[in-house]
Amino acid sequence: MYYLGVPEKIAQLVNVVGTERVNEWVKGLTKLKRYTYFSTAYVAGNREGFLYEHELVFPKSFKNHYERTKFDAELLVEELKKEVPITIIRPGIVKGHSQTGQTIKFDGPYFILNFLNRLSFLPLFPYITSEKETVVNLVPIDYIIQATAYLALYKESAGKTYHLTDPNP
Repeated sequence: MYYLGVPEKIAQLVNVVGTERVNEWVKGLTKLKRYTYFSTAYVAGNREGFLYEHELVFPKSFKNHYERTKFDAELLVEELKKEVPITIIRPGIVKGHSQTGQTIKFDGPYFILNFLNRLSFLPLFPYITSEKETVVNLVPIDYIIQATAYLALYKESAGKTYHLTDPNP
């Protein structure tokens, strides 16, 4: 479940219990060639600095229940790598198509951008500022789809985790 304001109980049921159930189902698939699991780059919570794909380190804190439950769910999938050929995908914030901008997603940064767009008729446009530099890692949906399709079929990606993020957000 991707919704940053999700109540803790629902996030736990969908992201953790749901992943447990999918993992159990996957164990019974005798001809499975690859289990591609979508996590999030935000399993790192409030950690800063270099965040490597081969590590899943419990951070000091998480910003919300979504991040925490995706971390817990990824731990379950990581454990299953011993039995099943798995590729874990950790995307950043998915945005619209890189060429057209088309999207069906209107939450996260889209919510505030749409809100500001609706205020553009005002003679004085709101100005948002911060003393801290804000960095947002947005990744186009077509990149996510193409990279995931490739990695799901790439023999050497079994047992690995990939950040599908912008190296220069």
